[in-house]
Amino acid sequence: MSYEEMPAGTVPVFFVLVFSTFSCFLLTIILAMKWKERRRRSVYSLRNLFFSLFLACIFLISAMIQGYITGYKLIFYRIAYTLFIGFLACSLFFLIQFGQEIFNVFKKSYNYHFTFIAILVILLILPNNYYGYPSDGKTDFGPSIRIFSSTLFVVYQTYLYALLAIKSFSAYLQVSDSYAKIGFMFIGISQVSMLANQFFLVLDVIAFTFWGNKGGYSIFTTIGWIFVGLFTFSSYMGLLLPGFLHRRELPNPSLEKDKFQLIEEDPIQVKIAEIHDRSLLVRCPTCKLTKEIVLKSELVYSIKIQEKDIMSITIEENIICSHRFQIFLDKNLQIRGFTPIDYFKG
Repeated sequence: MSYEEMPAGTVPVFFVLVFSTFSCFLLTIILAMKWKERRRRSVYSLRNLFFSLFLACIFLISAMIQGYITGYKLIFYRIAYTLFIGFLACSLFFLIQFGQEIFNVFKKSYNYHFTFIAILVILLILPNNYYGYPSDGKTDFGPSIRIFSSTLFVVYQTYLYALLAIKSFSAYLQVSDSYAKIGFMFIGISQVSMLANQFFLVLDVIAFTFWGNKGGYSIFTTIGWIFVGLFTFSSYMGLLLPGFLHRRELPNPSLEKDKFQLIEEDPIQVKIAEIHDRSLLVRCPTCKLTKEIVLKSELVYSIKIQEKDIMSITIEENIICSHRFQIFLDKNLQIRGFTPIDYFKG
């Protein structure tokens, strides 16, 4: 049995990979602690996603260390690399759950996505992908399916990350709550980072195919893994919102507990006789509890005179229930949508 040589020049990739592994592990621990504090499904999904990425990175590091020690991609390398790909694909399960929770996507198609990812994982770990095999040894398990399975994997990942990036930046433009706005911005950046990762890994495949870059570890791989590090960093900033970001943000129009008044840096002082308090029936998008709240006349006035057709109002914890979320109102005070945002609060 012949073995492929471990390519030279992979040290930069290795150190970037170590950094990404440490970042995924750290974020997994932080999210696990956050899950104990407030049991939100979004936190649970992200914890599992980063744990899957952490395991994937561990197996890839193990494969590369074996290659450095022996100089060849032996059976251990092939198995470890296969597990790396498998856990990388498994992380998409939790990405789907996360998107379902915060953007209300994949609701109707969740079972189809779940089944597709399961099939994709099986395709990617089949032995006839020939991970780590030299070109003359790719006949042991029949025809190679690596081009098909890898292309399917890349296209599907790109679709998911692009969709969530669009949803994130769209939410960023719609919401007015400062915590949610900056949270959605960083989540969007994290998804774009993974799109950049996919782009550079595709460039690596092109370099391998047309310029004989032996082993598939070009400079493009290094850059791609740098974007994975940016993905973990921006995910941390968006999902956990460190305190220094909280302090830098000015409050936006919001509903506080027991106050139900407009909060602004320069409050609107108007008294118009025909503008009265309005009752509004609000349902929490997380627990579905419904309760009537009262919008003060100042807030009703600000909604009616705004330039935008839709305005977002933050419902703080313990007004309706224990969750924090936003409602989207039109100028006629009709509710057009809900968005849970309690996971953005550190």
